[in-house]
Amino acid sequence: MRFEPSFANVATPARRGFWRLAGNKRKKMKVTLERNHLLKSLGHVHRVVERRNTYP
Repeated sequence: MRFEPSFANVATPARRGFWRLAGNKRKKMKVTLERNHLLKSLGHVHRVVERRNTYP
């Protein structure tokens, strides 16, 4: 699987340092994931969101 990255607007010190080292140029990052790892992680996130949306 290939995913195109979306650039988050996160201003952490590590991220600012990265952009300084990269010369303020955006570079594409290729990510390769195994399907079962991705689905397992998405399942965890889905359960958290589902719990927050339930009413007592």
